[in-house]
Amino acid sequence: MTRRPAKFGPESLLEGLESGPCTGRYWVAFSGGADSTALLLALHGLRERLVPEIGALHVHHGVHADADAWEAHCRGVCERLGVPFSVDRVQPGTGTGEGPEAALRRLRYAA
Repeated sequence: MTRRPAKFGPESLLEGLESGPCTGRYWVAFSGGADSTALLLALHGLRERLVPEIGALHVHHGVHADADAWEAHCRGVCERLGVPFSVDRVQPGTGTGEGPEAALRRLRYAA
């Protein structure tokens, strides 16, 4: 028998958060794409039931021509929701032996 994955919804998200360590704030790594926007909106919908506050962190690596526009989009979403917003500007290095995608992923995870 194939096991069906649990459905994602407010209750499953809240249960997952409450089973983890208590923090002062839940930070969403907010790129502005569909997945991170859905997570931010889901957390925002639970804000009355969450003990820690929520915030959004956007990693700006400046590689894409629209990087500034993505930052502005993310900032605007957070302003409309009343969610604290932070930007971490990173500079991809050279000579690390990593491919460009791997290097950018490492920088995002470090942020």
